Amino acid sequence: MLLYLADQYADNGYIKESIGIFEELLIKDPSYANAIALRLEKVLTKDPNLGDVYLLQSKIHSSRHNFNAAAQAIERARELMPGREDIILKHGQLLHESGDTENAIKLFTELLGKTRDRKGVYRLIKKTRDDYYREKIEMLQGDDDALRLER
Repeated sequence: MLLYLADQYADNGYIKESIGIFEELLIKDPSYANAIALRLEKVLTKDPNLGDVYLLQSKIHSSRHNFNAAAQAIERARELMPGREDIILKHGQLLHESGDTENAIKLFTELLGKTRDRKGVYRLIKKTRDDYYREKIEMLQGDDDALRLER
């Protein structure tokens, strides 16, 4: 029923309302992710400059563990909705999840210059760096001297 209602809103030009209903439906029943993704593509063909649609696409992709696609969607949302700290933070998290930890750290550092909640960003940077170094150390397994020095 919610899917039909959201379709009706989207078809009649009430995009913000339809996105809210799509989000509600995704939370209530994630099995609708594919159907919602198709409808979001339809909405984007009408107007490709809707940042909220890209945010919802990012949520769908990240729920499927497709972090590269989620990062691309949120990057587009950042372009359309500049200055929103929550989007920058989510973009950094998705970059980290997709394995691009170095760029995630750069993004978090950039966010430090803009944010009011510096403690939260510092915690996130620390977690990201710890994960990054742990991954690098795990990749450097071995017993020769050069690898030991690298660790």
